[in-house]
Amino acid sequence: MARLKSFLFHLYSILFYMTRPKPAARYDAVIIRVDAIGDYVVWRDALSAYRQRFAGVRVALICAEVVRPLAELDPLFCRVYGIEKGKAFRDFTYFRRLLRQCRSIAAGQVIYPAWARQKIGDILVEAVQSREKVGMKGYAWKRSLAQTFHNRAYTRLLENPDTNYEIESVEYFTRTAILPTYRYGLNPWQLPVPQKRWTDRPYIIFAISSNDLDRIWPAERFAALADQIPDAYQLLFTGSGEADRLRVSQVLTLMTNRDRVSDLVGKTDVVELSCLISRARMVVGNDSSAVHIAAATHVPSLCITRRCKQKIFVPYPDGLPFPQFNPRVVSAEKLSDVSVEMAKEALDAMLNQ
Repeated sequence: MARLKSFLFHLYSILFYMTRPKPAARYDAVIIRVDAIGDYVVWRDALSAYRQRFAGVRVALICAEVVRPLAELDPLFCRVYGIEKGKAFRDFTYFRRLLRQCRSIAAGQVIYPAWARQKIGDILVEAVQSREKVGMKGYAWKRSLAQTFHNRAYTRLLENPDTNYEIESVEYFTRTAILPTYRYGLNPWQLPVPQKRWTDRPYIIFAISSNDLDRIWPAERFAALADQIPDAYQLLFTGSGEADRLRVSQVLTLMTNRDRVSDLVGKTDVVELSCLISRARMVVGNDSSAVHIAAATHVPSLCITRRCKQKIFVPYPDGLPFPQFNPRVVSAEKLSDVSVEMAKEALDAMLNQ
């Protein structure tokens, strides 16, 4: 049923592309990034190159709604369109409205710089009116018939980079299509001071949530690790939603030293959390957006994760300009095999640097 529904949505979009309404908005370039917060944060380093390439012209971004507040911080974008991609293939009314909005946009160039192209991204690329559309061929193991069909919408499709690292694919696309002199990681992400001061002490952030349940380290181990952090540090536990609230509550129940803990679950939005991370002594967490925000803002981070053969996000590749701010990865074949002692050894080494 889900495949049939997706097919019908695609069929509608193909018929819709035949319409060419008068544009309601015009831009010199439209960039499409519809993935999650962590993906956007890893990619946003390349915006320094886009600012040089598109200096003084109108650039818009189409991104996931959850990412929109972060994207609006960047002066490159004169307009940021947020989409609810999870709703796009469930709600036909929303899907139709989204297509109409994107079809009413005209651009000198459409750029879809994602290596892992998504169906909704390809559909939006085709919807925006433009004579120049640039993207990448995408993951070979995720290529589908629909993706092959949408390839015809692009005027330029870059070959895939010879790497699995997301960071290296960002650099490859940016150097090839945007600015040949670009190098990843030269400039830290400058974020404003958090609006609310949660503590006057140096603090360590525990970001123990993840969209993937297989990436979440057990609560009792987070509690044991937190109890062993020196008393000089305030501990801020962050997250959003009921699942994170229950998880943090479980961790706090298991801790013996709770007096220096602040439970911020549901109390910060994505911008406030990013600003908090940028002023932290360290971030400790699962493989999630928090460790990438830390790396981008040059804050040390400890990433506890299972070992990934493809090495897409962590560990970061060698050769980056500031390796001391790459996430320190503690991993094993199974996440359950990562012990508290392994994490504590890495954490102590980082605090003593």
